[in-house]
Amino acid sequence: MYNRSLLVFLTFLSFALTELKAQMIPGTTALSVSATPKVSQASHEKAELGESNGTFGANLQLEVNYQYNRRLAVGIGVKYSYDRLEARNYTPILACDIDPVNGPDVFNSWFEDEYTATYIGIPIFFRFYLGGQKPAIYTRFGYEFLFRVATDQESVLRSCGENSVSVGQALLGEFNRNASKLSLGLGLMFGNENKPIRFFLEPEVAYWATRVFQEEGSLGSLPNNIRLLDIGLRTGIFF
Repeated sequence: MYNRSLLVFLTFLSFALTELKAQMIPGTTALSVSATPKVSQASHEKAELGESNGTFGANLQLEVNYQYNRRLAVGIGVKYSYDRLEARNYTPILACDIDPVNGPDVFNSWFEDEYTATYIGIPIFFRFYLGGQKPAIYTRFGYEFLFRVATDQESVLRSCGENSVSVGQALLGEFNRNASKLSLGLGLMFGNENKPIRFFLEPEVAYWATRVFQEEGSLGSLPNNIRLLDIGLRTGIFF
């Protein structure tokens, strides 16, 4: 099903590229390419049982933009997304964590997890121009479907805060095979609309509408899933 959807999209993209025009005037189409260095911050569903560090990632994006009128543009694209996550999870309870008097100490043992994931995304977006021509100011709202293509995971168990045991694949499960994001950006576009190439600069935030991990991991139902907030800076060109 997903392969068929991707094939339909690529067919549409190939057709659209034959109709590209340089001018972003009403009723015309243009191509844009961009790169986005980003920092991802994790939000744990049970914040008291997990913590994480901000990690660096990147996106590469190709889009077809249709200028509906002077204020509104719509479009669709394809995106390569590289994501990283470093997290500490306090869900394991071992025998040495249990005090007969005070009960279990959940912070005495933990997993240290490192993940990387590569996704191919299909972003759909709306761009609203707020005014100005040199530079033009706009806001951008987007929704993105994600298809996982590769992952790498490693987990270390810190037993009783002292011993460390590598457990290879992280016990909290894999990144979701399919996911989605919501995004919001505020950008500046440099250059006259009649020029063949224009540049843009766009701070962007994106929030994972789905959880990061699949619901079932090696330990059964996930006790502390995660969502990511990406903060990035999109830079690119229209032509």
